[in-house]
Amino acid sequence: MVLVIIWTSFAVGSLQLYAFVVWNRLFKSDPLAHRHRVDRFLMRWADRIFAIYTTMMRIKVEYKIPPRSEEHKNRPALVISNHRSSVDVFILPLLLRKLGYAGGRGIVKESFRWIPIIGRLMIEGRAAFVRRGRDDKDIERVRAAAQGAREDGVCMMIFPEGTVLREPRAGSGLSHVLPPKAGGVHVIREVLHDYPILSVTIHSGGIKAQDGTSIASAGGMYRNGVVIEAEFIEGPGDLSTEEWLNAEWRRKEKKLAATDVA
Repeated sequence: MVLVIIWTSFAVGSLQLYAFVVWNRLFKSDPLAHRHRVDRFLMRWADRIFAIYTTMMRIKVEYKIPPRSEEHKNRPALVISNHRSSVDVFILPLLLRKLGYAGGRGIVKESFRWIPIIGRLMIEGRAAFVRRGRDDKDIERVRAAAQGAREDGVCMMIFPEGTVLREPRAGSGLSHVLPPKAGGVHVIREVLHDYPILSVTIHSGGIKAQDGTSIASAGGMYRNGVVIEAEFIEGPGDLSTEEWLNAEWRRKEKKLAATDVA
């Protein structure tokens, strides 16, 4: 039943989205205005899908998000997050909406290009489609997406782990997160060096590492809770991007160890 309702929302959303696309093509809308319309659609649609999913699965959702200070109020952010389940792709856009941001650009794997609605949204929003180590041009795609985020005045989102946690990485010393990859974050920081950094930690209470690789398989979340915690953190300073990111992920590991099921 959950999937039927979600796929119905996908179908309705597809009609709305492609109406935007056709309108843009026929009337040659201003490109920036078009992308901002797509951003607003994405955040509303993500909010709707997540609300349906959490209601049907009886998931209690708690947000721990900071107020945007004067320092951050009119500035988009670089958003970094751990990656626990496929539901996370809806969490980040709706989090941006709750914080009052205009939108965001993301980094997604190439296969997302062919997913209904999501793929079109990513194309229209100038996301970076990457092949994760199989294409030397991935870094340049990430750089272009970051430059696009600056031009459009929106946030940049990335899951530095690069994939959903299925099982802990042997020898990493981490049980609740995967070791982060610094390459994409480093390139984004080169372009968006003045962006404040919003670190998101998704506590998926009750979900085991091997669950959640798709919306349909996240059954461990049924009647459990999800805590979405966000905070602004300092940048690398004198540390390398890799050292700084590893330290932040060790901090996430400690937080998650207290609430998650490994």
